[in-house]
Amino acid sequence: MLRNQQTVINVVLLTSVFTMSAICMAVILVLLLGLFDQLIDNKEIFAIIGPAFNTIIGAFVGLLGGISLGRKPQDKGTDAAQAPDGDPSADRDC
Repeated sequence: MLRNQQTVINVVLLTSVFTMSAICMAVILVLLLGLFDQLIDNKEIFAIIGPAFNTIIGAFVGLLGGISLGRKPQDKGTDAAQAPDGDPSADRDC
């Protein structure tokens, strides 16, 4: 059961990362096309695309932050205060 749950989490994660990356690339492409087009006022492009781009980047950072906060302690590896054998008193110098 745990393995199936991890597989679903990985698929959802990869799908969302690829989707957000594609959206970011599309927004950047439109921004660059509008930036170098003489018929379009650059202030209008930044006024329209700026908030949308900030929203997408915020969602991307929120997704990655949620993933790192949602991990279980055993998934993060050994703690820096603990010795490799798991004994926290083995690292003390006193």
